[in-house]
Amino acid sequence: MAATDGEAFDPAEHARSMVGYHYRTEDYYEVGREKVREYARAVQDFHPAHWDGDAAAALGHSALVAPLTFMSLVGTLAQKKLLQSIAEGYDLSQILQTDQVLVFQKPILAGDQLTCDVSLDSFKTVMGRDMMVTKNVV
Repeated sequence: MAATDGEAFDPAEHARSMVGYHYRTEDYYEVGREKVREYARAVQDFHPAHWDGDAAAALGHSALVAPLTFMSLVGTLAQKKLLQSIAEGYDLSQILQTDQVLVFQKPILAGDQLTCDVSLDSFKTVMGRDMMVTKNVV
């Protein structure tokens, strides 16, 4: 671990000091038609709006509609960058996600350009375990 001024590095204190830190993706992710289909296939979502432009148009959309969890592709990349900054000294393979809330303002369509802003909203220690709350906005 890194040491500062002769003191041992404390991962929890570092994370606590990072509350409020945010990371925004440097570039956008362009949603491709074939990526929508590929993702729909992977999550076994066979709704016609994910596969056929006419079916999406019949529902009022201008392009294929991505499955709801498609945004996790972009969110995961940004989350990884955030954790590299705030979780220094932690074994990332030991992190457990305990909750997730998704709020959608509009559907994700083929052709959309997505960016993600992730932040560390809080940090606390409970019963000897460190708990971090992050927020992703895609």
